[in-house]
Amino acid sequence: MKRGLLYMILMLLMGARIAAHAQGLTASDVQNSGCMRSTRARANENEKRQTIIMTKEGDILSVQLLGFVANCAIGGFDVAPSLSDGTPYSVSIGVKPIEGEDMATCICPYNVSFTLHGLETNSFHFSCWWYDGQVSLTDGEPLTLESITEYVTIEGYTYIVEKVSHTATYVCVDTGATGIEVLKDFIIPSRLDYEGQTYVVNNIDALAFLNTSLLNSVVIPSSITSIGEAAFQNCSNLTDVYCCADNVPNTENNVFRNAPIASATLHVPAGSIDAYRTTSPWSDFGTIVALKADDPTGIPKVDKGTGEALFDLQGRKIDKITQPGIYIGNGQKILAK
Repeated sequence: MKRGLLYMILMLLMGARIAAHAQGLTASDVQNSGCMRSTRARANENEKRQTIIMTKEGDILSVQLLGFVANCAIGGFDVAPSLSDGTPYSVSIGVKPIEGEDMATCICPYNVSFTLHGLETNSFHFSCWWYDGQVSLTDGEPLTLESITEYVTIEGYTYIVEKVSHTATYVCVDTGATGIEVLKDFIIPSRLDYEGQTYVVNNIDALAFLNTSLLNSVVIPSSITSIGEAAFQNCSNLTDVYCCADNVPNTENNVFRNAPIASATLHVPAGSIDAYRTTSPWSDFGTIVALKADDPTGIPKVDKGTGEALFDLQGRKIDKITQPGIYIGNGQKILAK
């Protein structure tokens, strides 16, 4: 009798655990400090230095985001967590500002806090907008993850490099160093090399091309996952956008505001046309067509004569081709079937 009762209790506990996993994570108690200081210029290095503090008690994870950079006059923040039951567990957190008044050129840091419910494991792979790695928590002991960023300028192009995740944000170009003609047909690189390390360029900063009236075309490489506030606002002569990302990049407010995209052409991977057609603001382009084999990609060319260097479409160097797809070798596209 006792054995049967114990078995039932164990089954109930296991059922509760499975149910918690099946439901995934939920977020609550989302609060923010409001704009702590504002600037009409680009966010400086201090404002870009972000910190995450996580404290776990049971299956509840309390999270503080310090220095989260967003548009001024934000009305609040949405938190979208997800939990993968694979091995190891993987926790992803997305934080998105709720649109407020239109103050695209005003940038503010915020402190945002919230709690996640349903996280039963203390060791998991954690990813958010700048961190991507394994973490281990002890109940009641805060864990601090600090963003280590640096503004760097390479050949006239300015980036914010994130030294923890080895990612980079494209910020702007110094036309005095590169020449004004570069802004007419602009190619955002998919990667950069800095201090012996390779960084994947996965973001376009807020205001990156604001008021760039010379811009006719721009190539957004496949590595880009997000585009900041008003990045292409007032680009009054924009006619072609080549977006090589298979997954539609996340966009903040007013990315193409006052740009003539209703009469412009958006070039995207053939298999992603429907996704772009149904996602704003990409759906506002007058024409959406498939990328062609000879269209620019933003992937740096391999030095002529090497013959052996290979890169995938994210700009990562590989030793050999192991599966079908498109690769770059010796400055040329390679189609592997």
